[in-house]
Amino acid sequence: MRVHRAVPVRLHRRTVVAAVALWSCTLMAMACPGSSKVNSSSAATTTTITTVTTITAPPSTAASTAASTVPVVTTNTTTKTTSSAVVPPTGSPFTLAQTQGVCNGLPASQGGDSLVAAMDSVRWPYGCVPLYTDDQRLNDGADGYGPLAHASPLPGDSYPSRTDFEVPIAQSIPVGVVVVDPNGGASLPSSYSDLHLGYGINCVFFRHEMGMPQQVGWHAYINHAVGGKCQAPTSPVGTELPVSPFHLGAFGPQANYPAVGRFHEAVTPPPGKAKILTQIGFKCAAATCFVRSATADLKSDHVGLSPAHVTWEVHGWGDEQHVGVPPAPTAPVKPQWAFNSSILPVEGLGALTIPDFDNDTVLVAEIFLKTAPPTGSKYETKCT
Repeated sequence: MRVHRAVPVRLHRRTVVAAVALWSCTLMAMACPGSSKVNSSSAATTTTITTVTTITAPPSTAASTAASTVPVVTTNTTTKTTSSAVVPPTGSPFTLAQTQGVCNGLPASQGGDSLVAAMDSVRWPYGCVPLYTDDQRLNDGADGYGPLAHASPLPGDSYPSRTDFEVPIAQSIPVGVVVVDPNGGASLPSSYSDLHLGYGINCVFFRHEMGMPQQVGWHAYINHAVGGKCQAPTSPVGTELPVSPFHLGAFGPQANYPAVGRFHEAVTPPPGKAKILTQIGFKCAAATCFVRSATADLKSDHVGLSPAHVTWEVHGWGDEQHVGVPPAPTAPVKPQWAFNSSILPVEGLGALTIPDFDNDTVLVAEIFLKTAPPTGSKYETKCT
């Protein structure tokens, strides 16, 4: 079994780092002398990625190795079948001070104080690190965007076995939060409310039916945090949503599925006019489970193009979305539903250190575009 040591990457809706006429691009990086930051280099733009040195990769992902100092977080097996309250993880390797050291000062564009408070309460700094989170405005169903939303993993996102999720509904495992910025207007678009999302902190829970295989038997629930903390639902009414597990036999072990939070834009099937539906994905043992409001096609355009590479085939290692382009320089950004883009990290990225980048450029990721960039957009000029 080959061990893939990689780290996730992600992009923002208005920031595709590079694009070329062949609709694919490589992303190179080199170290700044005397700095702990890595700069991605292209002819038209430079993106700075700050390295986080206080934590290593989350447990139970392919980025973890035997040399990792982070123990696997496990469920509280003593109380998980007897308590009616949400069961917190035990054995968290982080203190409040360590979590605050990573999370404090998180900008509003990445969840701000609400997300910081949620991660502080569970001592989980990964929920504040951009590589493991996702931030974007969801489509509003009217050729525009709603308020900014932030998906971040909780400790339950790292549980390695489906049996960790075999609990009653009142003990469902919190796997992540979605924070919706509260300044988005008087009411949320239906694309948010259909996912049971409200302003502020929304909690995502998974559970699995005992004895069922990995690919089936999953349940997902979303409710609003109470006092800034997640509490498992006691009833499926008004909280349960359909969920689609994504599991590939070629990458079967749970370590191939990264403990991250991701938004995914899928398309409703015929008959009827196709609609873009946003789904919310978190790790569910040996799969990525996407919570959805209705049936939609999960297909990713880059999957199948490089079948030997886990970072191309398994959701979560990279990021993808339909990027936005303003129809005029001063006009609001509009979704380009025919223009899907993906950024995929190379395998082995997690093993690199700053000296590997000194005085050299190193391949760190590739960007795949489904179609040619919109004519006249900045995406035509981001690569040479």
